[in-house]
Amino acid sequence: MIKLEVNYQVKITPQWGVFLQNLAKHASRILKIKRSLSLSVVFVDNPTIKKINKRYRGINKVTNVLSFEEINEIFICYTQAKKRVQKQQKTLKEEIGLLFIHGLLHLLGFNHQTKKEAQIMEELQNKILKS
Repeated sequence: MIKLEVNYQVKITPQWGVFLQNLAKHASRILKIKRSLSLSVVFVDNPTIKKINKRYRGINKVTNVLSFEEINEIFICYTQAKKRVQKQQKTLKEEIGLLFIHGLLHLLGFNHQTKKEAQIMEELQNKILKS
């Protein structure tokens, strides 16, 4: 069971909390998560995610999602999500869902440093998002 807290550091409608809570429940069932997991999702802008990325990863760049296993927190850059939607043929809901599931899988210990790890993560993401 995943308990989710959503924080907004950008001005957006609070609809995302309900959407992500439902997606978290669905992911719990698909991934067969038995333990209780409390996590936080924070919607941020470009300057904020860049600062976090530089401070904790040493990378001075904007990114779309960051997750920190030590504190069970996922940062989603709302600005980047909107930008990616404009470039790709998907909805903002699909993009936010993908970023959340990607961050969640990282919190659960999945990674994509090797080709095989990336394939496993991608397959899990697709399984959760398409079912």
